[in-house]
Amino acid sequence: MIINITSSPYHCPHVSSLLSSKDSLVPSVFKYHQVCQNNTQHLCFYDEIYFCICRINNKGVECFLHDTQLDQCDRCLSGGQCIQRNLNKPNDFLCLSPSCYHGNLCEFNMNPFGFTLDSLLVGHSK
Repeated sequence: MIINITSSPYHCPHVSSLLSSKDSLVPSVFKYHQVCQNNTQHLCFYDEIYFCICRINNKGVECFLHDTQLDQCDRCLSGGQCIQRNLNKPNDFLCLSPSCYHGNLCEFNMNPFGFTLDSLLVGHSK
């Protein structure tokens, strides 16, 4: 799965920006499935302990323990976010690619392969 956690408009926000303060008696981690159901524009979010990824069609969430200070790395290209998987193995990392990029290091740009109906019509009108 390739997701983007840093660039606008698709980024992984802190969960506090996605939760309502109305239900303060219920711990927020118990509301994380609801976050995915109610915020379909976000594929992921995080808090101080977990990094969470919404499942396909926003039917639940998968959360992983995540210490943002321990697993920082800088091996990804194109502004991708690098996540160190195994702290004992420096070459064991995961790149979370920005929109329109993919590859193990976010090295492939898919923008040149896109087109719109307008771009096709403009070429024929000249």
